Amino acid sequence: VIDEIIYTERNYVNRLKIVLDVYINPLTETGILDRDEITGQFGFWEALYNLHNTLYNRMLDERSQNILEIGKIFTDFSYFLKMYTEYLTNFENALERRGYLLTSNRKFAEFVEKARLDNRCNGMNIESYLIEPVQKIPRYRLLLEQLLKYTPSNHKEYSMIVEALNKISEVAIRNNEAIRDRENKNKMMDIMMTFETRTRVNLFDQTNRRFLKEGNLQKQCRRGRKEFKYWLFSDKLLYGELNGL
Repeated sequence: VIDEIIYTERNYVNRLKIVLDVYINPLTETGILDRDEITGQFGFWEALYNLHNTLYNRMLDERSQNILEIGKIFTDFSYFLKMYTEYLTNFENALERRGYLLTSNRKFAEFVEKARLDNRCNGMNIESYLIEPVQKIPRYRLLLEQLLKYTPSNHKEYSMIVEALNKISEVAIRNNEAIRDRENKNKMMDIMMTFETRTRVNLFDQTNRRFLKEGNLQKQCRRGRKEFKYWLFSDKLLYGELNGL
């Protein structure tokens, strides 16, 4: 399991470096995308590369000295993995923006196709690379669970592996919560924009508000039953006429 952890980390670091060399640096140098667009697409990619390159080299150094403690390494590095949260919460927005750029920016579209054919990419397209950070924390969690499974409870590293697994699990939970929070905000904005300006309600006046459910229901009015669109939130019920919100 330890060999697999080191092997997968090496591959991940290599692919992070490929994105820097084949996509980010050339895009910056050529000016095909401005700095804000590049950050929007790739986030703090260089910081991710530096973090994982440091992590990988520490694994190699400790293994060469026969003092490798995987549990302690992951515990030490878990704090820095919070940088994944922003990347994950922005992932879908970046994907949508990339779709727009690929159909409206000819130079960018041609650049992406040319990059895909670069020998360093091994036939992988840009989407295959950009999805990897999304999958990284869950993979760490699975590998540490597997390592714990095969570590005797009386082994000197057992408690540290347990702590590392707990830390990584906390990161995964925070990431999932951040993603759900972003999806909730996007949904509320979509609902707000459904209404006409004169009847629009600010759904962001309460920071803890959560969207729960929507659907069509009938309401008894003076002239009989009338169908309305309803949106249920954690603290509010909102409805409007289907023919003109």
